[in-house]
Amino acid sequence: MKFFSEIRSSLPPKAEYRFYMLAPSFLGVAQRQTKMKQLSRALCIAMVLAVSGTAIAQSSPEVKKSKNGICHAKGSEYYDRTKNFKPYSSMSACLKSGGQRPK
Repeated sequence: MKFFSEIRSSLPPKAEYRFYMLAPSFLGVAQRQTKMKQLSRALCIAMVLAVSGTAIAQSSPEVKKSKNGICHAKGSEYYDRTKNFKPYSSMSACLKSGGQRPK
């Protein structure tokens, strides 16, 4: 019960009503609170999965081809500075696509 009352007190009046109404109206107060706990846990799990999915998708590639057509390998001087790039798995793939080695 404490968990539900903390959430209710932190919400604006209309949001509090909408949050409470997600549980079916035929349930008792205790059952609604249990359903709300389950819903909030599921929401937290979904948010964690969404954040971890973007972190995996944003892993750094082996080679970055800049918008100027220069291929920067991981560990090279300008690799971390290159923000607008096309990712490649190897230097040879980047060079085959028309890229150039840095000078």
